[in-house]
Amino acid sequence: MKGGITYYMSNNDIVEYIKSLTISELIELISTNSLPTKQKQNDNIVYTTEDLLTHYPMFSRFTLNKAIKEQNLPFYREGHKMYFEKNLVDNWIKEHTSTYNNKNKNRYKL
Repeated sequence: MKGGITYYMSNNDIVEYIKSLTISELIELISTNSLPTKQKQNDNIVYTTEDLLTHYPMFSRFTLNKAIKEQNLPFYREGHKMYFEKNLVDNWIKEHTSTYNNKNKNRYKL
């Protein structure tokens, strides 16, 4: 709907439009209209547990629970769902990987 006018496309027009899209345009179209579990709050991206596991492959369910319990990974809970702010998770990962690297920096020198 543009300017109060509704545009209708036939099925053939829709198919031709989709065929004319490039891969990057298709990915952009899909990413802007999907992922209802990804929420924006104060310009911060907030992930659910499932989104976090897909965007951060270093986490499995076990390592995520371990990081929350033992290493204080920041999250908040609404009901039974846990939510993670992207910038806080990124900062947590930087802090914990840098301390690991600093501890073992001299250990594996060649």
